[in-house]
Amino acid sequence: MNAAVWAMDLRALRAAAQMSFRQIRRYPSNFIGQIFWPVMLPAVWVLMGQAYSGGGDSAAMDAFASRSGTTGITLFIFVGYAMYMWLSSLLWGPGTSLRREQMTGSLEAVFLTPVSRLVPLFGPTLTNVVWTVFQLVVMGIAVWLMFGVVLPLGGVLEKLCTPSGSLALAVKVNSVSSRTIWSAITDKTGGALLSTT
Repeated sequence: MNAAVWAMDLRALRAAAQMSFRQIRRYPSNFIGQIFWPVMLPAVWVLMGQAYSGGGDSAAMDAFASRSGTTGITLFIFVGYAMYMWLSSLLWGPGTSLRREQMTGSLEAVFLTPVSRLVPLFGPTLTNVVWTVFQLVVMGIAVWLMFGVVLPLGGVLEKLCTPSGSLALAVKVNSVSSRTIWSAITDKTGGALLSTT
């Protein structure tokens, strides 16, 4: 591929991401859910975990620490939920965007454009990653305000700011997303998403 083709694909990738952002802005009530659910779901689990621990009973906390490796119920649950959201976004994002295009009737037109087939897969996924980062920030603020837990992000941010850390993150994001390509372009019966029937 030459530079002109790459430039065309990057322009199309940006346009696909802008289209997805435009659709998100069209429904501002979704912002409420993006703030409410990442806070309330894990908060309920934290309160339930604290209730089951008997208010910090040492035997219950020792049992929890032996199974989880930490006595911090709040941090354990919020970090687990954050990983769940991140993986769900990366795994379901490409397939969901293709399915949405199919349901609206524009998938065939998208696949007839003279760009790489990866653009319709990963353009809208960029928007999912932005949403997930927004939710992670909301969760970090919530865990700090509601439970007084300060997340130790200094080491993580320091590693991500290095070229090797950024490259490792990019490789991990692409490897997780590429696992969904096959499931995104086939349905449950193994038939092609672009069926002729």
